[in-house]
Amino acid sequence: MGEADKLFFCRNMDTEGAKTAATGPRIYSYASFLLTYHLKSSVYADSYETPDNFEELPEIELVPTGPVQSVPTDISGLEQTGGSYARQFSDCYLAGNYVGPCAVVVNPNKNTVPWPYPASEYTHTLVVSGQDIYDGGTISTTGPPPPSTMPVLTADIVFP
Repeated sequence: MGEADKLFFCRNMDTEGAKTAATGPRIYSYASFLLTYHLKSSVYADSYETPDNFEELPEIELVPTGPVQSVPTDISGLEQTGGSYARQFSDCYLAGNYVGPCAVVVNPNKNTVPWPYPASEYTHTLVVSGQDIYDGGTISTTGPPPPSTMPVLTADIVFP
């Protein structure tokens, strides 16, 4: 859709509430979307139950721009050694504020895979907590370092 300059809407609909226990699946969903999104034509939205029914969660405040590599015609173009999928961005913004480069890494496999980048390249992970932004949900780019291996069906959004 992005290659054809057509709007693409991705709506993550989950029956689980947007409580803290759901942050792993939320990052997995958003990181998966970011692997192939086009800034001008891709739209992401969540549908998690929240106390006030406001469905905008803090992770959508992260907007990566300046993809280091173009979106391939096939997702296999983003596959890394070991089986994860990753995409790097030169400029990333959090709630409109520049935070530097970032990358998204997704392990869609049924087995643990190695981390695809040198340990020194990315030293912080994205951390989200709570629910929607009106109910105290928060986001930070200063989480712990990424793991040396990625467990089954996990994702990370990382920063230098």
